Amino acid sequence: MRRHPARRPTLPSAALGLWAVLVLLGAAACTSGSSATPSVSRLQGSTAPVRPQYVALATAVAAHGAKPWVEADLLKAWVAGRDRYTAALDSVVALAGRPGVAGVKVADELGYEDGTDADTDLAFLAA
Repeated sequence: MRRHPARRPTLPSAALGLWAVLVLLGAAACTSGSSATPSVSRLQGSTAPVRPQYVALATAVAAHGAKPWVEADLLKAWVAGRDRYTAALDSVVALAGRPGVAGVKVADELGYEDGTDADTDLAFLAA
């Protein structure tokens, strides 16, 4: 049985989408530990700083017909405190507002007790 070609992404689009997810992994909520200061931009209508390479990547992925996801460990940012959480959330929301972005993954390994416990995880979800 043949499938309609429009119903399934081509391998390059699927690979590009997967690559984008991997690159955007933690883009807004994690730091590299490098002493260099990265350049940042602000998306129109937003006060959140967003690295231009992430905006360009999300735009390029969407232009190829794939649907990028923004992935960030907001739980880690929330545990770090209100200022860090607010900054991370603002950046994630700014990236998620890009045309073509499919969604946001807000936490990595939530519930696996990987650095947090069940009470912390539940408090994060209730916040």
